[in-house]
Amino acid sequence: MNKDVVTDENKLILLYFLHHMDIPTPWTRLQEFSQEYMDYFTFQPILKEMQYNGLVESISEEDREGEFYAITNEGRRCVNYFSKRLPLSKREEVLAYIKKNGDGIKKEYDIYANYFKYDEDQYVVKCGYAENDRYLIEMNLSVFTKEQAKLVRKNWKNKVTKLYSFAIKELLTEDEEEKTEEK
Repeated sequence: MNKDVVTDENKLILLYFLHHMDIPTPWTRLQEFSQEYMDYFTFQPILKEMQYNGLVESISEEDREGEFYAITNEGRRCVNYFSKRLPLSKREEVLAYIKKNGDGIKKEYDIYANYFKYDEDQYVVKCGYAENDRYLIEMNLSVFTKEQAKLVRKNWKNKVTKLYSFAIKELLTEDEEEKTEEK
């Protein structure tokens, strides 16, 4: 197969993936997905070229770790126009991959924690958790060292659902003492 045809097909595969993910996708997960079709040295220039041509955009958000990539309107038009040129088997592979891994990728986008130095001996860790584009919880925690901030960030990502459930249960339950005082 002609190298240009392979490159065009790889571009279309990445666009098709981002189109069906429908949320910004972390670079690491996009690269992981692409390994099914191309090596890193093919993936990286293709991604940069698509970004340069306005088919995808890089999103670096203050409260999110790493770069995320999203398809642009121009990229969506390209997918809508050219997706039929992608073999049905490849389209089905992409959709199967998303079905299998999509929730995990979306969860990475929905859970975030980042820290910054606030003062000489204080770091603030900004943490959040969202589902279906709705914020469930967001908080800022103050800690004393960078190591503590890193640990909070790591633990937030691993324990946020447990913390959220605990907070909701505690905040929506009346204490027995309060019930007695109200009488």
